[in-house]
Amino acid sequence: MEENIKAAPTECLCEQAGHCPVYQANISEPIRRQCQGDQQNRDFYWELFCPQHTKDGIKKSEEKRDLGVAKSQVNKAIKELKKEGIDLDGEGMEVSKGLGDTVSKVLSRFGITTDMMKKVSGLQDCGCDKRKEWLNKIFGYKE
Repeated sequence: MEENIKAAPTECLCEQAGHCPVYQANISEPIRRQCQGDQQNRDFYWELFCPQHTKDGIKKSEEKRDLGVAKSQVNKAIKELKKEGIDLDGEGMEVSKGLGDTVSKVLSRFGITTDMMKKVSGLQDCGCDKRKEWLNKIFGYKE
């Protein structure tokens, strides 16, 4: 993304308290006086009222955009799975505590279960439950 960083104004343009044309916000008289006072205050208010024009603001907006893209991709995948008859919210399904539970549910819908893994591997314990717990701890869902 091309950086579109603008600098804070070098002087206060407000003649009185109220709507500020630079910050596009209603400014109180004490804030207006501070803004008129020195550049450090103008820089502070620039970041406060116009974060989209700062490096941090651009980074945060990019992160927000990326999160939105990821959410839409997950929602699309869920819709496609439901079209195929795979519904993780179906009867008998417990609420997932974390990623481990979700992975377990998805795999079980395809017939990949702990019991099947034990049979295929010939082991008493395939480690599936430990991995599931670990994923739940690391990537737990908030209630």
